[in-house]
Amino acid sequence: MGEYIPFSREDVDRASQTNLVEFLRRRGETLKRSGGEWQWGEGSNKVTIRENEWFHQYELVGGDAIAFVRRWYNLNFPEAVTFLLTEQNAAIPEPMVRVERIGIYIGRYIGIVIILQLLCAKKAQYCH
Repeated sequence: MGEYIPFSREDVDRASQTNLVEFLRRRGETLKRSGGEWQWGEGSNKVTIRENEWFHQYELVGGDAIAFVRRWYNLNFPEAVTFLLTEQNAAIPEPMVRVERIGIYIGRYIGIVIILQLLCAKKAQYCH
């Protein structure tokens, strides 16, 4: 059964607003000042950072802090949001089981129970 984390809009907003300059510095990364922005990386991997936004000059892509950790830390969306919220010592919602999958399993179980009840009604010897 799959799990998902029920992030609130506030959780996602908080994660996306993570200051990337501070985030990278806490990890020991080297950043270079460039006017009102910061540069991270070298050559074709150079990224411009301004607070919670980043832009990769050579690939012409960028985004917020969530997009940054998805791209550069190879995380999916729930992992990225959890990672950034953990960095901020914020509470992480408990994972939940997907309800539609539970319904499928319960439906299968009920179907088996009904079949067994029908067999018991017709042939009592199968139900001992």
